[in-house]
Amino acid sequence: MASNVRRAAKAATLIMAANIISKFLGFLREMVIAREFGAGLGSDAYFMAQSIPMLFFTSIGSALATTFIPLYTEYKSKNGREDADRFANQIMNLVLIVSVVLTVAGVLFSPLLVRIIAPGFTGEKLSLTVGLSRTLFPLIIFVGLANVATGILQSNESFTAPALVGIPYNIIIIALTIILADRIGIYGLAIASVLATVSQYYIQVPSMRRLGYHHRYSMDFSHPGIKRLGLMIVPVLMGVAVNQLNTFVDRMLASGLPEGSVSALNYANRLNGFVLGTFVTSVATVVYPSLSNLGAKEEMESFKDSVATSLNMIFLIVLPVTAGTILLRTEAVRLLFERGAFDARATGMTSVALLFYSIGMAGAAAREILSRAFYSLKDTRTPMYNGMYAVALNIILNIVLVRFMGLAGLALATSISVIFTSFTLGWRLRNKIGGINGRLILKEGIKIAISTAVMAVAVYFFKNFIYSYIPGVSLTAQIINLALTVFVGAIVYGICTIIFKVREVTRLFSFLYRRLHINNV
Repeated sequence: MASNVRRAAKAATLIMAANIISKFLGFLREMVIAREFGAGLGSDAYFMAQSIPMLFFTSIGSALATTFIPLYTEYKSKNGREDADRFANQIMNLVLIVSVVLTVAGVLFSPLLVRIIAPGFTGEKLSLTVGLSRTLFPLIIFVGLANVATGILQSNESFTAPALVGIPYNIIIIALTIILADRIGIYGLAIASVLATVSQYYIQVPSMRRLGYHHRYSMDFSHPGIKRLGLMIVPVLMGVAVNQLNTFVDRMLASGLPEGSVSALNYANRLNGFVLGTFVTSVATVVYPSLSNLGAKEEMESFKDSVATSLNMIFLIVLPVTAGTILLRTEAVRLLFERGAFDARATGMTSVALLFYSIGMAGAAAREILSRAFYSLKDTRTPMYNGMYAVALNIILNIVLVRFMGLAGLALATSISVIFTSFTLGWRLRNKIGGINGRLILKEGIKIAISTAVMAVAVYFFKNFIYSYIPGVSLTAQIINLALTVFVGAIVYGICTIIFKVREVTRLFSFLYRRLHINNV
C-alpha cells in the first residue's frame, strides 16, 4: 500500500511538473498570440474558427481517454497484455477512420457551421472564419490518435510521455507564429496549431514501442471491447460535448458583442484554465486508474476515502488561487498580455471576464474529480445528464445576464452553472455509494476557506502597499510587484493551513518527516 502511495505521489509530481512547464509555455504562447493579433478581427475569427473543430476533438479525445482506460485495464488484468493491445489497436484504427470522415465533412460544411455558430459575423470576418476553420479541422485526426496513445501509456503506468505532450505543442505554436505572422497573418497561427497537434501523437510513439505496443493498420474490429466501448462512450461523449458547448455558446453570443469580445473571453478562459490544467488534471490523472481499480474490486470504503482526499487536495489548491486571481486579475492580464496589438482596452475586457470566470473555478475542479468517480464505477450516464443540465442552465443564464452585463454576464453564467451542477453531481455520488465522507470534506473545507480568507486580506493590503512603493508600468516593476504579492500570499496561506492543521498538509509534513528520518538513519 505504501509503495503504491509513493508511486502515485511520484507520478503526480512528474505530471504536475510537466504541466507547470507546459502551462508556462502556454502562457508564453498566449502572450505571443496577444502581441501579434491582440483582441480584434483576426483573433476573433481564429478563436471562433477554433471552437468548431474543438467541439469535436476535445469531446472525442476526452471521451476516449475516459472510457478506454477502464476497459484496457480490465482486459490486461483478465486476459493479459496481448489481448489488451489487440483491443487498443482496433480502437486506434476505428478512431482514425471516424476522425478522417469528420474532418472531410467539417471542411466541406465549414461555411454553414460558421454561420450557425457566429451569427454576429459578417463580411470579411465571416470569410476569414470559414477559411480558418477549414485549416484547423485536420486537428481532429491527431487529437483522437494522441488520446488513445495516452490511454495505452497511462494504463501501463507510463506517465512521462503523456505529461510532456504539451511542451513541444506550445513550442511549435510559439516558433511558427513568430515566423509566419508577418508573412501570412492569422493563417500562420492556424497552420502552427495543426502541426503542433500532430506532434502530440508522435511524441508518444517511442514510449509505446518501448512498452511493446506496435500499431498495425487493419479493418478488423472483432474485439468484444469495441462494442463495450461504443456503449460506454456515447453518454460520455455527450457529457463531455455539452461541457464544450458552454464555451461554444459563450462565443456564439459574444460574436454579437463589440469587437474583441470573443478574444477577451478566450484569453480569460485560458488564464482561468491554468489551475484546472496544471493541478486538477494532475491529481485526476493519477487518481483515475486507482479509482477504477477500487471500483472494479468493489472496495467502496477505500473508494470513498480516495474521492474525499482528492476533493480536499483540489480545494487546498484551487480556493487560494481563486482568491488571488480575483484580487490580482488586472495586474496579471496586464503583465502577461498588454503589449503589441493587445492594448489597455483589451486588458480591461479580459480582466472583467476573468473575474467572473474565477468564481466558478472550485466548482469546475470538483466536477472533474466527481465525474471521474462516476466513470470509475462505469456509470457514464449520470455525468452526461449533469452536463446537459449545466449547458441548459448556462444558456438560460447567458441569455438573461448578457443583456444586463454584456461580456461579464457570459462568464458569470458559466460559473453559476458549473457550481450548481457540481453540487448536484456530488449529491448523486453520495446517494449512489452511500456517502463520500462529507463531514470530513466540510471540516477540512472550512479550514481551507478560513486560511484563504486570511490570505486574501493579506494580499489586498500588501498589494496596495507594494504597488505604491514600487510604482511604474515597466515590465520589471510589474514582475517584482506581482511576484512579491503572490509570495506573501503563499506564505500567509501556508502558515494558516499549518496552524489550522489541514489534513492534507499535515499528511504531507508527516511524509516528508518520515523520509528525512529514514535518510538520516
